[in-house]
Amino acid sequence: MRHIESTWLPAAALLALGESLVAPVIPIFTKQFEVSFATASLVFVMVNVGALVAAFTAGYLMDTIGRRPVLLAGPLIMAAGSLMTPFAGSFTALLGWRFVVGAAHQAWQQARLAIIVDTAPYGQRARQMQWMMGVSRAGQLFGPAVGGLSAAAFGLWVPFVCHAVLVCAAMIPSVRLIQETAPGRR
Repeated sequence: MRHIESTWLPAAALLALGESLVAPVIPIFTKQFEVSFATASLVFVMVNVGALVAAFTAGYLMDTIGRRPVLLAGPLIMAAGSLMTPFAGSFTALLGWRFVVGAAHQAWQQARLAIIVDTAPYGQRARQMQWMMGVSRAGQLFGPAVGGLSAAAFGLWVPFVCHAVLVCAAMIPSVRLIQETAPGRR
């Protein structure tokens, strides 16, 4: 557990990169539903509504079933939501899948922060969180360019598949290295 910060860095970068890959594609993808500009903006709102809902429920879940199950379920649900997004048959379905992606990402983020608090030495917690968030921001920086280029070259669905693949790859260190850290569940 003493090197847990090295587990977060690649996972945080991959999750942020994957999430930002779809950013330039979402507006173009939304146009197929022929909704107004104001209505189309709900696609971005729903990701944040999902994150808001998960922000309140993730803590309860972590205290009930443990940190590790939430940490592992978040990326799996996020990958499923991203894979289903290009197959949304209606605008309502698209909103639903974006809600799922936002909620799953927030649950994962809450779990990783809780595990850092549980395991990091007192004097290193803020530094570990700072590195995790900094690496996330770096991943977000490059994703839109890669997502836009891959969509232009191969199709609008490709960034969503890449997002799902990156999220699953980000989960590998968690599956292999992270143990349950919730008090009373270790």
